[in-house]
Formats: sequence, C-alpha cells, structure tokens
Amino acid sequence: MQRSSDVTRKFLYNLQWIFFLLLCLVIGTASARAQAVYGSIFGTVTDNTGAVIPNATVTVTDISKGTAVSVQTNENGAYTVQHLIPDTYRVEAKAGGFQVSSVDNVIVYADTQPKVDLQLTVGSVSNTVTVSAAAPLLEADRADVSTILNSRAIENLPNLNRNFTAFELLTPGTTYIGWNVGEANNPQRSQQIEVNGQLPFATGYELDGTDNQDPIIGVAVINPNLDAVSEQKVTSQNYDAEFGKAVAGLVTAQTKSGSNAFHGSAFEYRRSDAQQARDPFTESTRNPLTGRYIAPNLHNQFGGSIGGPIFKDKLFFFGDYQGLREKTGSAVLTTVPTQLAHQTCTSGNDCNLSEYLQGGQGQIFDPSTNETGLAGRTPFPNNIIPANRLAAPAINLMKKMPEPNVAGAGIVNNYAASGSGIFNTNQFDIRIDGRTSDKLHLFGRYTYFGSELSGSPYFGAGAGRALAAAALRVLMMRAIRASLQAATMLSLQPGLQTFVLATIAFM
Repeated sequence: MQRSSDVTRKFLYNLQWIFFLLLCLVIGTASARAQAVYGSIFGTVTDNTGAVIPNATVTVTDISKGTAVSVQTNENGAYTVQHLIPDTYRVEAKAGGFQVSSVDNVIVYADTQPKVDLQLTVGSVSNTVTVSAAAPLLEADRADVSTILNSRAIENLPNLNRNFTAFELLTPGTTYIGWNVGEANNPQRSQQIEVNGQLPFATGYELDGTDNQDPIIGVAVINPNLDAVSEQKVTSQNYDAEFGKAVAGLVTAQTKSGSNAFHGSAFEYRRSDAQQARDPFTESTRNPLTGRYIAPNLHNQFGGSIGGPIFKDKLFFFGDYQGLREKTGSAVLTTVPTQLAHQTCTSGNDCNLSEYLQGGQGQIFDPSTNETGLAGRTPFPNNIIPANRLAAPAINLMKKMPEPNVAGAGIVNNYAASGSGIFNTNQFDIRIDGRTSDKLHLFGRYTYFGSELSGSPYFGAGAGRALAAAALRVLMMRAIRASLQAATMLSLQPGLQTFVLATIAFM
C-alpha cells in the first residue's frame, strides 16, 4: 500500500510539471486574459445570538469530485472561497464548543458568488446541523442582467439539430436574423443572433474563459456538443468590464469535468425522407426527374460522452464525441447546347447553331462588324459560325458539357440531373482536471472539429473547377483550449486556435 501511495504522489508531481510546461507553451502562442471561468462562495459564520465567530473553519467540498478547500473566518466572521469550478458544493463550518453546521446543494456557476451564511449552535462538535440551500430571490451583489442554463436544461430543452448557440434565443432581447453564413465558412452552423438590436458580431463568446469568437463573421468558433456543456450564461446588460470586447451581449459557457463516479451518455437522432410526411400541395405527384414524391435527404446525428476519475479525489477526465452525416438530394431541369451544336462546334468544323433560329429570334451576329454597338452588325448566315472564328476556351468548355438527355425537349429545358450533396462533421473534446492541493487546481481541454462538404455538380466536369469548388470544399478546424488555474496565485486562460482549409475539385 505504501508503494502504491508513493507511485501516486510521484505521478501527481510529474503531472504538475506537465501542466506547467503546457502553460508555458500556450502562453508563447496566445495572450492570457483573466476571463471568468470560476465561481466563488462567501458568507459569515455566527452563533445563535447573531455574534460573529472568528477563526472558525469553513470547508467547501465539491460533492461530485470529493475535493475540498478549507479557510478560516476573519475577525468579522467572514470568509470567501474563490476559484471554484462550476458544480454543486457542500459548505461546512465548525468551531470549538459549537455543533458542526453544514449547507448542502450549493450550486456555483461561473462568474457567480452565492452567499452562504452559517449559524453555529452551542453543543458537541460531534453533532451536525444540515441545511439545504435555496436559490436567493434577489442577487444583491451583482447588477448584470443574465440568463443561466444548467446542464439539465441544456440536455432536456427541445433543440432541433442540437445547436448549442440556439439557446441564446431564450434570453429576452435576442432576435434571430433569419439567415446564417453557409457551411463553407461556418461549418459548425453557429447561429447569428442579435442582442438588444445590435448586429450579431457585436456579441462576445467565451468558452472555459477563453475567446470563442470568429474574428471575421463574429459567430462562435466552437459550437460544442450539448453533452459536453455544464452551463451557459447569456448576459445582455451590465456585464463586467473584463468583457470589454463585447458590445451587445456576452455568451459564456463551461465544459463538463469528470467526477469520482463514472458517468456517460449516448444519443442518435435520425431523420430521412422515409419518415417524412408529404406536403399535399407541392408533393402530391412524383417528381418526373427522380420518380419520388419527396427529395432524398438524410440527417443522422449521433455521439456520446464519458467522464470519471483517473485518481479518486485528485485527477478526473471527461470526453465526448458528436458526428453528423447529412445528405440533401435535389433535381434540376436546365438547358445545355443541343446535340447538333455540341457535335459541330467541337468537331473542328463550322459551328452550326441553326436550331436556335426560331420565329425570327435567336439570330447570332458577327461582333467584329460593329464593336461599338449592336446596330449595323452582320448576321452569320443560317447561324453558322466559321471554324476560324471559334475561341479555343469556348470549344474546350463545350466538350466537357453534357449533351441533352430529355427526348424532344428542343433548345430549352433539355437536360435533367439529380444528385445528393453530402455534409459530414466529426468533433470531440477531451478535458483533464487535476487538484493537487487547496491552492492549485489545473485543467486543460482539447477540442477538434472537422467537416467535409462535397457533391457532384449538375454539369459534372463541364462546370469547371472554379464553379465546382463551392460544392466541393473540405474545411477542417482545430481548436485547443488550455485553461490552467492556480488559486490565489495564478489565474490564466490562454487559448490557441488553428484552421486548416483545403478546396478540392473532384472530377
């Protein structure tokens, strides 16, 4: 047993140095800002007559992790415990000649300070008086106007597509502007929401105390898995000066950490055209191009989370994953050059566009006969363009375009095509929390998000690489968040974000 204890202490000692080196690495690549990531508890210890009790011992214990912090009350009987990870706590006070008094279920959110006053009764220290905490009716220590959602609300409130940023709309004064930046630039689908009439990019986003806002389009960079979020706070007015970057509102969120018990979750949400009801007005008959009533589509979102102890009361882990497999089908009836035009224009001979002469319309004129205007231009006889007047780029483009596939369609609406656009994403978080002493708590988080947007252009290679590229983009985003905390001495939340963008045109 002694050898096992020595090994554990050595591991925790080495872990401190690993976190310290990680801190030095991240500080070298990003600036540190003391954004709110912790909460605190304060109050006064008195006896049953109301007299303050100095030098009483107050112990604040994280109920899920078993970690504890002890402080002494000052000469006024007051105490303050800072740098508490958002969680549920038990506050206990004891002093010589008094019964132990404790308050259970004290909920601490980031950037909040619940007040817990304890009253000690004369008696034996072996006796304990336990009181259940209740939420205060009025917060007298803060002036901000905010809405807080805990993990239970985030997990259980209806949320189509599990979009975390949509919860911002539960705050009074928020408005959805009705559109979003497309997946090519916003693959995480973070919503653009106005707060108090200000433009969306005026809202600040913080995750685990570090900046989480795209500097260009203003949306949240990391749109976290709902199973990974312990709380969300949307402040619409009177937020602290440390959040001066925000002009409209401020959205802060905290990720979950592990505990002394193993907990996990799993989910899958699947929607497809097989389960959808038909619109009686627009889908009463089959699509002549696809033969289907409803365009083929699929939305399959799945994932899970797991957290628990690495070393009980000391070191904890939490991880989560979320995947999306989405397919959107569509069909189009459009126009391509006729078969006669395609064959003659690409054969090296004269280009025959006579089929476009219908009812005196569709005449093609020689642009070189009047380069300053349309009047007086000479028409090409029978709409036949000499081979020596054809441009090589135009010939190469027509070679790649398909021929008509709709029988008897003529010169318009002669090409039918259908297909599916694919959008796949994968994201995960890994978080490690370690508490080595009452004065040192460290945690680090790594977040990854990768997406792939692909599909086949209607004209295939004939659309050209430039036109096809918009539907064939691969966007990958890696975001590292390392938040390392040392109570009373150090409070730094540096962050590092890297983006990898590749555009690939499939032929």
